[in-house]
Amino acid sequence: MIPNSSDCYAATILADKPVGYWRLNEQSLDDVVVDESGHCRHGKIVGTPTLSIEGAIQGNSNKSIKFIPKSYIEIPSSPDFSISTSGDGLTVEVWMRPDQTEFTPEPGSQYVHWLGKGEPNEREWGFRFYTKHDPNFPNRICAYAWNLAGDEGAGDDYREPIKIPSPWLHFVACFEPYDENQARSRGVILYTNGTTGKGYRTKTTFYENPGRWHVIPKNGDSPLQLATRNRTGFLSGGLDEVAIYPKVLSPEQISSHYAAGMGR
Repeated sequence: MIPNSSDCYAATILADKPVGYWRLNEQSLDDVVVDESGHCRHGKIVGTPTLSIEGAIQGNSNKSIKFIPKSYIEIPSSPDFSISTSGDGLTVEVWMRPDQTEFTPEPGSQYVHWLGKGEPNEREWGFRFYTKHDPNFPNRICAYAWNLAGDEGAGDDYREPIKIPSPWLHFVACFEPYDENQARSRGVILYTNGTTGKGYRTKTTFYENPGRWHVIPKNGDSPLQLATRNRTGFLSGGLDEVAIYPKVLSPEQISSHYAAGMGR
């Protein structure tokens, strides 16, 4: 789909050639969730989220979706949604607005996964949100890559305080291409509102931390899910403008996406 001339944000995203781009402007729960990248990777709405809420993009009439527990979007699996497929890594971009900082965490944890690919034994990557009551990481938001078994993972995080009601936050997770000769210097980079955060390039971001973990990203068959990862934890809040790219976007590209979203 070619955006109209007034839709600068969509034009900016499409110029970087995503393999999936979901604007979440659906008007009915029965609507197909349209992939506007041109690759026809359409999804479906599950449950009863609220449609047509005000979107994240400044000066744009496109709407977004507000999710509640048990509601999410499911998109069939594609190799293009996996870190290892392209040889150039993967980037996942999303605007998210949390509506609460206290929530029911996934069993045995203090967090929910609110977007990703990750059925049991098919873990690949995802975004994680810690509850307000976690003693170590209250309301930390992370991006992770895992071994398929889910036993080991590497990630980067955003630790700034979150106030409710929250503004829209722009998250971009860059999953660098794996190379066993460079596993100690490659991993996950999380950008928030156009910049990297406090966790940038610490040992926890790398695919290999000797003696602690060794993550080798591989392709799995899990669907891509928005507002959950494996239907055991759910986002309470809004999502908008989800895009996936078969490469690691540059800091300049990410900054330009955020600026376009803010109408700058």
